Amino acid sequence: IKNPQYYFKEGISWSHTTSKSFSARYMPQGCIFNVEAPSFYPNNLEQLYYILGVFNTKVLDELFGAISQTMHYMAGDMAKIPIFFSANATLLSSIQGLVQQAISTSKADWDSFETSWNFKRHPLV
Repeated sequence: IKNPQYYFKEGISWSHTTSKSFSARYMPQGCIFNVEAPSFYPNNLEQLYYILGVFNTKVLDELFGAISQTMHYMAGDMAKIPIFFSANATLLSSIQGLVQQAISTSKADWDSFETSWNFKRHPLV
């Protein structure tokens, strides 16, 4: 077993292999990473949403294209990406709020399908 201390922790995950651009997703508590879904766990959970927002920018996608010219996004490549935090608390809070809103909207959309574990009823019913 690799890194069991990170099992079931809140974090950020992404697809290891893809022919599309890089995209990261929020990983709630209760999940386990694997080789096809590597994960990132910030030291400070207050920074998780900001980092997730940065990971899903076009700038980061371009950086990854320069670092890894294959269809694989490795954890080691992720470690090479510099993340800068603004000293502007209002800006940080705004970015975190937008990311949380995007997660909430995406979750609500996913939960409207019968394949979701949290499906209750179709939104049109």
